[in-house]
Amino acid sequence: MQNKLKIHVLRMLLSEKPEDVSEKVYQDVIKYAAIYTHELCSYIFRSVEYNCISEGIILNDENILSKLTPSYCILRAYEYLKYLENQHEYAHECEELAR
Repeated sequence: MQNKLKIHVLRMLLSEKPEDVSEKVYQDVIKYAAIYTHELCSYIFRSVEYNCISEGIILNDENILSKLTPSYCILRAYEYLKYLENQHEYAHECEELAR
């Protein structure tokens, strides 16, 4: 099932831009989706599992797939990309401090 979920997430990421997602967010995700495919899918899986658990929703295929909308996937992917960006900036700060 994991490969099917990964394919589903990729379809959601590459679908038409949802109206509730800005063009900048959508373009950033599309730009990096091929580079960070595995990482984005893993992050989105963990996010949807966490959301289901925190909302008291049973973790089954049907409930997980119902949460994986284009908007949800794109916004979580963007969230992960921002995390990577911040980690990269933090690494440069640490490198400068070490000098």
